[in-house]
Amino acid sequence: MGKKNKSLFKQTEYLTNLAIGIFNDSYPPVMDGVAIATYNYAYWLSKKGESVKVITPKTPTNVFEENFEVLRYASLPLINRKPYRFGLPYVDINFLNKLFLQSRFKIVHAHCPFSSGYMALYTARIQKIPFVATFHSKYRDDFERALKSRTAANAVLKTIMPFFDWADEVWIPQASVEETIREYGFKGKVEVVHNGTDLTPDAPIEKVKSDARAKMEIKDNELVFLFVGQHI
Repeated sequence: MGKKNKSLFKQTEYLTNLAIGIFNDSYPPVMDGVAIATYNYAYWLSKKGESVKVITPKTPTNVFEENFEVLRYASLPLINRKPYRFGLPYVDINFLNKLFLQSRFKIVHAHCPFSSGYMALYTARIQKIPFVATFHSKYRDDFERALKSRTAANAVLKTIMPFFDWADEVWIPQASVEETIREYGFKGKVEVVHNGTDLTPDAPIEKVKSDARAKMEIKDNELVFLFVGQHI
């Protein structure tokens, strides 16, 4: 980071009355790992007394209300990728007014390089504030599944990777992700910022395990495989 960007980050220490902007294309009720990470950033920063705004596409239903503001913009359903949405922020005048005319941020954090990510980038440029981007996903694999072509997936990948070059800092959720982002062509510095969890057992873990085995009638010498994740 150059001197200018360092000074921008230092300024955020004193701008306590301004919001932290958290941008992502998926957010509850759309549920995936990045959506939950986005929600947890907003929830815990809000709990710590920060002013927080989440920027994300509109969905047909909202599942709950929070103590922080969620700015949603126009979107269309992705037919072959339900329940994901294709964001159309540029046609949503009400949203643009709320974002650019009625909101002041001290820092913005993008969790994807798509419609919400570019809203984060434009906001940072207009308000002259730091812009952080987290690289979460194996985008080429996602594109290849959707497009059924490795060549097409590589072509799309080349159009989105410059997004990360524009960030003041690029974060990755674990060290092993650096191999992927380098493979995709990113040459800048990355920061490893682990995703946390607030899920902790109420009892010592061995008791939790033994109680679970007893409840599900699993013998002590039986081997069990458990997958926890998203099936697409």
